[in-house]
Amino acid sequence: MTAAVASDGRTGGSGLPDAADPREPRDRILAAALAAIGDRGVSGLTLDDVARRAGCGRATVYRTFPGGRDEVVGQAVRLELDRFSAEVGERLDAEADLAGVLAAALHATACFAVGSRPLRAVLAEDPGAVLAHVAFDRSPVVFAAAHELLAPRLAAHVAEDRVAELAEWAARLALSYLAVPNPALDLTDPAVARHLVTTYVLPGLRDDLAPSGVSSPAPSHAPSTILRLTAAPVPRTSRS
Repeated sequence: MTAAVASDGRTGGSGLPDAADPREPRDRILAAALAAIGDRGVSGLTLDDVARRAGCGRATVYRTFPGGRDEVVGQAVRLELDRFSAEVGERLDAEADLAGVLAAALHATACFAVGSRPLRAVLAEDPGAVLAHVAFDRSPVVFAAAHELLAPRLAAHVAEDRVAELAEWAARLALSYLAVPNPALDLTDPAVARHLVTTYVLPGLRDDLAPSGVSSPAPSHAPSTILRLTAAPVPRTSRS
């Protein structure tokens, strides 16, 4: 079974693996890849550096990942997505209504981005790579992960035939925030995330709610309209 790997690829204070590291080569290589991405971004990642950090040779990297650099990067991204799903999923499971699920998803995603060195490096190096998932055709990896994470938790609150669409739309909203953050919209503040959802998101979903959902009338907005409204300023709350 693959061991959990921290997103900073911790392998010791020097960035090199401990001689007694009990992990399998695959786990050490992916930890090293995440550490390298956190330090240098994806464009700066080399298999020589990954092998050095993992305490193995390039031949071991290629035996473990025959697809070479592309496979190492892809599997490292998959591992970080798995960590994201576990962390955010735990937060979503604590919510009882649609507003809570959507607000928690946005808030937890923003907090995860702050804490993930690899993701921070990618956003600093090439935010357009993240924004491309919003502007063009769906990413099979990112949106499959979003559907797996959100769909079961939205199903109790949204009409069945709209669950997949809403899960993808929520993922696009979160990716937009990550790629082009709005200084007036700090989603690491849970109160701000909930204000955004209740003020701008829920009104556009009234016709899509399950029978047990919110029933009070409100103006309807298309998702694209709601996306533009996220630029609107929201009140900041003081933090202790």
